[in-house]
Amino acid sequence: MKNKGSATLERPARAPAKPVVTEIRAAPDVPSYESAIEDLIRIRAYEKWEAAGKPPGCDVRFWHEAEEELLLGKRPPTNEALV
Repeated sequence: MKNKGSATLERPARAPAKPVVTEIRAAPDVPSYESAIEDLIRIRAYEKWEAAGKPPGCDVRFWHEAEEELLLGKRPPTNEALV
C-alpha cells in the first residue's frame, strides 16, 4: 500500500488555565444566615413589645427574650401555665 501524501499530527491547543478561587463571597442580594436569624429575633422582640403594651425602655429585655426563644428553643409561657 502506498501512502497518499504525508499526514502531519498537530498538538492540540492547550486550554487556558482555570482561575483559582481565593475568596468566597455571598451574593449581595442573598441574606446571610446571621442576618436572617437577626431578622427573626427582631420580629419576635417587636411582637413581644407590642403584646406588653409597648413599654418604653424595654427593648433589650424583649430582644434577649426573643433570642432565647428562637436560639435556645425555649417557648414563651402560655396562659394555661399561669393558672
